[in-house]
Amino acid sequence: MERAATFDVGSASSAASLSSSPSSTTPSRRNSFSIFEKPASPAGLSSISNFASLKGFSSSRVSLLPMPVLSRASSALDIAKSSLKWLPTHRIELPSYAPLSGLPSPLRSPTTSPRLRSIFSHCLYKRLFLWIGGLLCALFVILVAHSRSHHGIHFHEDQPPPPEDKGPSPEAIWVNYTRLDSYYNGIRSIVPISEYHAEYPTAADTEIGKLQEFADATNTTLVLPPAPMDKRAANDAASTTTSTTSTASTTATAASPAKTTPAKASTLPKPTIYNAHPDYNSTWYRTQFYPVKRCYLDDANEVPVPDLWAYPGVPQGQPEPLIGSHSLLGLREDVCFDRFGRYGPYGLGYSKEEGGTGLALDTESEGAEHIWSTESTSGKIDYSNVDWASAQRRCYEANEERFIAAGSDGSRPTEYSAPGDLLSMPNQAANTATANSTSGLKKIERTAIVMRCYAGFKWSMHSILNMRALVSELALRSGGEYDVHILLHARDENIPIWADEETAQEFIANNIPREFRGLVTLWSEGQMRMLYPGMRGQPAFSNPANADIHGVYRSAHYPLQHFAQQHPEYAHYWNWEMDMRFLGSYYEFFNRLGIWADKQPRRRLWERSAKYYIPALHGSWENFTARVDAEAHEAGRPSILGELYFTGRTQTRDEERGVSPLPAGCEGAVLSTYNRTSPADNATEALPGRHFFADRNNNYTKIPETCGVGEAADLITLNPMFDAEDSGWMFANDVTGYDLAFAIPPRRTAIITASRLSRRLLFAMHEETWRLHHGMFAEMFPPSVALHRGFKAVYAPHPVYADRHWPLAAAEKAFNAGPDHSSGASPASPFHPRNEHYHRGITWYYNSNFAGRLWRRWLGYLQPIDDPAAPKPRPANGTDDSLAGLGGGAGDEAVNSGRMCMRSVLVHPIKFESLAEIFG
Repeated sequence: MERAATFDVGSASSAASLSSSPSSTTPSRRNSFSIFEKPASPAGLSSISNFASLKGFSSSRVSLLPMPVLSRASSALDIAKSSLKWLPTHRIELPSYAPLSGLPSPLRSPTTSPRLRSIFSHCLYKRLFLWIGGLLCALFVILVAHSRSHHGIHFHEDQPPPPEDKGPSPEAIWVNYTRLDSYYNGIRSIVPISEYHAEYPTAADTEIGKLQEFADATNTTLVLPPAPMDKRAANDAASTTTSTTSTASTTATAASPAKTTPAKASTLPKPTIYNAHPDYNSTWYRTQFYPVKRCYLDDANEVPVPDLWAYPGVPQGQPEPLIGSHSLLGLREDVCFDRFGRYGPYGLGYSKEEGGTGLALDTESEGAEHIWSTESTSGKIDYSNVDWASAQRRCYEANEERFIAAGSDGSRPTEYSAPGDLLSMPNQAANTATANSTSGLKKIERTAIVMRCYAGFKWSMHSILNMRALVSELALRSGGEYDVHILLHARDENIPIWADEETAQEFIANNIPREFRGLVTLWSEGQMRMLYPGMRGQPAFSNPANADIHGVYRSAHYPLQHFAQQHPEYAHYWNWEMDMRFLGSYYEFFNRLGIWADKQPRRRLWERSAKYYIPALHGSWENFTARVDAEAHEAGRPSILGELYFTGRTQTRDEERGVSPLPAGCEGAVLSTYNRTSPADNATEALPGRHFFADRNNNYTKIPETCGVGEAADLITLNPMFDAEDSGWMFANDVTGYDLAFAIPPRRTAIITASRLSRRLLFAMHEETWRLHHGMFAEMFPPSVALHRGFKAVYAPHPVYADRHWPLAAAEKAFNAGPDHSSGASPASPFHPRNEHYHRGITWYYNSNFAGRLWRRWLGYLQPIDDPAAPKPRPANGTDDSLAGLGGGAGDEAVNSGRMCMRSVLVHPIKFESLAEIFG
């Protein structure tokens, strides 16, 4: 989501007087009121300057004096030269500007005494005045000198001492950490995972990080051995006679191995077909689930869905993720993807005449021909006539019996179910796979991928490749398990898209490539105002953007809520953005995250989801879970479970009917005595007769370990859900429709709106909006509703890479700077505006610079070696090469180890992918 807020700016008053506003007068107007004509010499200019500088007579007022009318042609220069003779020293009284005639000087007063003029122009009096002025000045200097040397007389207070040097800014500190360059090792450096050694983090990094944490906890000083100099520093030292010392943090380089260029392999490795989907033809699958029928790109069922390709192994030295983990989520970490294996099946690497995109023809491509060889099931596909909406629809219809139908016994309860059916359902979500009573085979639920687009979006060929990959890998190769939709924002509300179908289709044709037009659903902000009229005029604790509550900036979730109402056949909805890319299989990413989130227990789930997971420091997930539990126990905070009760809370219809948000298996949890709010705070005299809930104290102890295990998550986020209170996040108090007589409700926030939301959550958000008239900023509303209503919300720690050799203890302090090592509820939070710079060097955040540079380098384009906007690092030996020059491109890849090959990674934001998109 774009971050540029739109603020209302008041206009200047139009009733300002010209005579009191110098800036309101144009040069031509000032010249038309000038007393004198343009002088012929600098002397005339000097006279004019002296005239304008008189006390009580500003230059701006002089410029507005009416021009005197001269009765005869006389030299203006003569008048200017004589000005010093007649300008008085007292306040000037403007004369009446009647026509003058016959005066030797047009402005000379006839009443001036010649005697006085001769006295004050006499040399004796001038000398007397000069001597008196000089004596006074000398006396003043003596007194000032005396006051500085003695304490008896003081003419001014002592000046404060100069401010102390506070050292470099926090951003300058981490930018000075050693840059990691092994990301750019190519396919010729690929080794089996058993032989792989990461440049970062190393075992020494982990040991130092834990020692630093122990030293911080015991308030002792950690003494480290001298840090070995990395290759760049060593080269600098060899090229200069002066001794140098590393200016990076000792812990940043203490374990940094020398960066070496991998030797070229004697034989070029070959890619293989990569399939992240289940083996639908296996005996195990066919005995558990309904059979999956193959899908095709064309109506005749002749063009199969293309395969994805990957290289077994990983380039030697390629860094591990700083945050998150592949293996934890079930993502393969023993393979890597190059640009041709990832996008070649969708048109990258061959010409438009062959049905491709024409991209990457000028990049290094040794060995890329394998993906279009006879080993491939499809070869080079002609995409010029593919209709993705039609292919997606045919795929679902061919496999319809596999899926749970909306409204069936296997679907989730909602407020729109009939009351009788609703109350007879169990008070928990159905399993993602439900057995059919007759065949014994399981049916599965479906998921929608909702791509957020807007009118005017510039569709590049890379954007088209990304969309083809989404539909192909998620919808077609899964046999209809996913559907991809484009939710198109019609920003110009003057276009009558709701009144005329032909106009709507023309609007879609003007904004969406032909192959994707059938995937589009339109929406507008005016439509949201009609759907949610009760939000208009609701009180807000804060509105820092000064924006409309129905606008996309504050309430991007509104159209998604409405989309769920239109399409209740889906159990889950991924909110996705056009500037996101996944280097790997989309099916693997979305499927594995869902499976992992379903396995997470409810106990301490909110606490774990509020913290970044740094595996090199925190250890295994079991260790991380125990660590979070110990931190919360030490702070005396029981676990949050079920609905959250706070002052001013109101019920949803499901709550009024007694529907519990908790699944089976949570019985036995005991309420603690810990109170978030005092029951006395629920009383109010200003609003008598209103019903408010007392704090029912939903903080639990003795929660069963199995509580929530196997329960489908209502919300999966890709960044921690931090406590917005005291976090400094700009929109932390953008809360609308709640009673301002009470304290602001508890809130959780996940930056970047990309997330998976359940039908239950979106229906609850819809009710909160239309019925209860509640709203919050877009990145805060889904997690906060889940918190208030007791739904299951999970942060999935996907792999996030860093461009610097962060000391692990420093990374923990930067990214988990809140209370109990959480990521929020503190001015030191990384989501505070002054701390968000930490994210510029990682691959997933709205302000990331590294994400775009890494992605474009992987595509084969020339890129800056470092972030051009970052503070310049301190040179180690008087020279600085970290911001100089470019890297990558066909020449660089050809002479080194070949094109890049990365393990799967999610990157955002990608605002452009080649310079041709900017200048073309």
